[in-house]
Amino acid sequence: MQRLTSVILLLFGLTLSAFGQNSQTPTPQTIANQMVQTALAERQAYRWLEDLCSTIGPRLSGSEAAVQAAHWAADILAANGADTVWLQPVMVPHWVRGSVEELTVHAGNSHSEPLSITALGG
Repeated sequence: MQRLTSVILLLFGLTLSAFGQNSQTPTPQTIANQMVQTALAERQAYRWLEDLCSTIGPRLSGSEAAVQAAHWAADILAANGADTVWLQPVMVPHWVRGSVEELTVHAGNSHSEPLSITALGG
């Protein structure tokens, strides 16, 4: 009889623990959706973007402004409660605009048309 009581209590305990495990833990997708909805509703990101663009300005690859922008972002993260914020040294090549490029389209032997182009790398 005591053995039967022990088995019943054990099964009852396992049943309760199984129900306890059934709590709804949010999925990563749910958390991401909540983050997006909060960002869209509060619009803080747009205020940060405005501050970044007006305070630091253009941030070409490898420029001093790009370094300032990294420090700006680290300060924003730390001010908003990020538990770990650090900057790592990294080699970033400095972009230099190349010479002016021109493009002319030749349509047959009698007609050519100059086109405006923009070269973004090089």
